[in-house]
Amino acid sequence: MQRNLLEDDSDEEEDFFLVQTQVDEVIDVMQENITKVIERGERLDDLQDKSDSTARVKLISTRQYCESEAHLYHSIVRVKLISTRQYCESEAHLYQTVL
Repeated sequence: MQRNLLEDDSDEEEDFFLVQTQVDEVIDVMQENITKVIERGERLDDLQDKSDSTARVKLISTRQYCESEAHLYHSIVRVKLISTRQYCESEAHLYQTVL
């Protein structure tokens, strides 16, 4: 009977160590997964930062382009107005000299 109890204890210890080994393996896998998730999150954060930076640069570039286009348009209109005025003044001067 004593021998049987010792064998039972031995079997229980073996089962315990087997379960403990499996638990340790699961813990290792979970720790690896957590590390990978954290690294992936950091890469996603970096990607989001780069995306935000690119969007800001595009917005600034678009705004500068629109401002330069508006400035160019106003410069062209100003030149046309001045040219038209000078033309009208010269025509008026010619008209007055003819009269």
